[in-house]
Amino acid sequence: MESLVISPPSSSSPSRVQNMDRKNLTHQLDTAVLNVDSQPPGLTKLDRTCFKKDSLITCDVLTSDLKSLVSRSVGMIRLGDHAKGTGFRVGENLIITNLHVVQQDLIDQTHVQPNINPLRLENFNIVFELKVPTKTFLPENYFDIMPKIHFMDEDFDVVILELKPHKFTKVDFPPSIKHFGAIDFSREIHLIGHPGVFT
Repeated sequence: MESLVISPPSSSSPSRVQNMDRKNLTHQLDTAVLNVDSQPPGLTKLDRTCFKKDSLITCDVLTSDLKSLVSRSVGMIRLGDHAKGTGFRVGENLIITNLHVVQQDLIDQTHVQPNINPLRLENFNIVFELKVPTKTFLPENYFDIMPKIHFMDEDFDVVILELKPHKFTKVDFPPSIKHFGAIDFSREIHLIGHPGVFT
């Protein structure tokens, strides 16, 4: 999976300063986008507002804590030492990711009809608590993946895989994500993951 969607808690009475800062920032963003010569045709104000990337808007402590907490459940899936995508802890010992993250490397070409061979999952692992791509990860944050597919759906591009118990017996699995629900598109959305997998 490329990223995890998090909607921060709503505030019943946002401060006027925050609203003014947002309004000012949105105006500056709109002005900057309108002044770009290579602006894609058909780009609407809604497109710029909904899909902009910025780091100027601050978030409250609760939202920051929530993102920090959830990020502990987010890992980078790797094939050997090569980053492939993002996975999220769910259930007792499972991870969920996009099928395309692992599918191509699981296809067995030795048969007349190529098919997915779960045994190739032995070559995959996932690293949690990896914040900086160049930083060496701690061994306790590294988990191998069992050669077993619990669930797979090509239409929804999703697969659920199982983690092997850690080689250090006292190391538990990272916390799993337990709360799922509909996305409220009227509120700010935070994406947590390893987009581009550091390439």
